[in-house]
Amino acid sequence: MVKLVAVDLDGTFLNSQREVSKRNIETIKQIQKMGIKFITNTGRDYGGVKTVLSKSQIECDYICMNGGAVFNSEGELVRVNDMNREDVTSLLNSVNQDEYYIDINTDQGNCVTIPKEQAEEYIIGWMGCYNNGDITKIDKREMERDLARLKESFLYIKDIDEIYEKGHKVCKISISHRDTDRILKLRQELSLNQNISVAASFDTNIEITDKFADKGLALEAYAKENNIKMSEVMAFGDSLNDYSMLSRDFGYTVAMGNATEEIKKTAKFITKTNDEDGVASFIHEIIFNS
Repeated sequence: MVKLVAVDLDGTFLNSQREVSKRNIETIKQIQKMGIKFITNTGRDYGGVKTVLSKSQIECDYICMNGGAVFNSEGELVRVNDMNREDVTSLLNSVNQDEYYIDINTDQGNCVTIPKEQAEEYIIGWMGCYNNGDITKIDKREMERDLARLKESFLYIKDIDEIYEKGHKVCKISISHRDTDRILKLRQELSLNQNISVAASFDTNIEITDKFADKGLALEAYAKENNIKMSEVMAFGDSLNDYSMLSRDFGYTVAMGNATEEIKKTAKFITKTNDEDGVASFIHEIIFNS
């Protein structure tokens, strides 16, 4: 029996146009009517999740920032697994912030250490790293809306100390660069720090959280809080930041057809691609047919 379905967003529940398909929407609403809980488990912050799910009218809880924070369906912050201030300061001081696209995800929003007048140039450059640099499938109007939204939603700070002066908690740090070899080398270096958890959504980025904050730990804790057994959890993902979730002994760990080879080898099952409604297809196969 499945009592909880958890989905990553980009590359999993969202298609290449970063939309939730009609079939995925209908399927999730159907299992919710059956009493099965549904939760997103993503690297995005809360604002980013709400942006892509707003049209779907799906109401659910959210694990955000790779397990860095959990929000309920009303948008209230339920739990924060923030990074140690010393680790944040040390990490950011070790990286040349002029050479990488760096955003600092906090419990209050995304912080960037750039002036607002440079935001448009920064965001366009960062978008060039999105999806391993391939943004051709994303609708141009959607990109323009993202540009306007991010420009206004960013919290502009002069330095890292200002984050803590304002009482914010750092949940995740994202570092992006088009040079995949450079990112890989930096990812390997950062992975030596035992105080942090290092993951990635694409070959062009690094996602850093506290060592006790990752998608797998967060989902396991959420299941326990709701009296749901590991065997009653179904989880979907496609990229390296889903490894901690799909490598756990949940009842059904499912890799998308478009997932990386490492994730396909890790998961117990493989479904169709995100453009083929892989989430809905697997749910129909297992939950409805059973």
